[in-house]
Amino acid sequence: MRTFTTILLGTFLLLLTARAEALRAAPATQPSTQAGTQPAKKAVSSKPVEKNGLQVTVNLPQAVFAKNEPVKFSVQFKNVSKKDFVLHNVNQYWEWQIRFEPVGVKEPANGPWQLSFGKMAALTTNQTVKPTEDFAVAVEPPQKFHEYVWKGNQRESVPPIKQLTPGKYKLTLAITLAEDRDPRNVREKSAAAFWAGTLTTEPVEFEISDKEPAQAAATQVAEVKGKTGTLTGKVVNKAGDAVEGALVFVYIRKPVRDQSMTKVAESKTNADGIFELTIDAQDELVVNVFQSKGDAWAKAGISVKANEKTDLGEIKLAPLTM
Repeated sequence: MRTFTTILLGTFLLLLTARAEALRAAPATQPSTQAGTQPAKKAVSSKPVEKNGLQVTVNLPQAVFAKNEPVKFSVQFKNVSKKDFVLHNVNQYWEWQIRFEPVGVKEPANGPWQLSFGKMAALTTNQTVKPTEDFAVAVEPPQKFHEYVWKGNQRESVPPIKQLTPGKYKLTLAITLAEDRDPRNVREKSAAAFWAGTLTTEPVEFEISDKEPAQAAATQVAEVKGKTGTLTGKVVNKAGDAVEGALVFVYIRKPVRDQSMTKVAESKTNADGIFELTIDAQDELVVNVFQSKGDAWAKAGISVKANEKTDLGEIKLAPLTM
């Protein structure tokens, strides 16, 4: 078991796969934000773009973000062809080119900011997508583990920044997917073909206002020492049955330049598949769950608040591919 745990410590750093229903929204607009008012919460989307049967749309939950508010969005993938295909590691958004181009800014400052991530890894996934089927990948980079790097014109060195400054931006993604060439991942000869290529999304405009969010103080990333909270969840298998004896590990990730993780708690599920851990209140926790058969689950960006219970709900294990 110690050997298997060691393998997982090297394999599990992040698994951020979202199978939520994609946000439905009207075409992008440019609402104005007056001083003293809260940013509008109107969702915006890019125009869909299609290549070789794969259609992609970028969805933002709002057209205007408050100053220092994380810019989170989702990417909707849809099979508009008549055949099944497989998407390899489609959840690994940190491998994409994600650019934010300032709107209305003159030379020499114009050009895009590009999201840059520290070394990140996740389980290898091969997701079969049937005709008309769609799903979304949530892009919610933990603030401690990314920065914006300037890719535009420059006369001198431009240091990376942690937050985009107030203004209007065009968000564009270049998503490259390839075949799974790992010989350890054996597939049936009759299996669907991989979708491979690069797809560039249509731009979607949004604005960052100079207004601080009303709840900014409450959303600051902070570590609370000496106060504890509870983390709980129920682990089930693919059939929905409770899994007894599944191992649960909780880690704290260190800043982007330091790729190590520190384990803060571990437990096993009971006969009903339930675990409950009392740990120091923290933000940006990573939770890994696995059983001896090789099925596993992982999620990052989990917060545990002091004197509160964080319920992860039903955790469905999936085969671990190495």
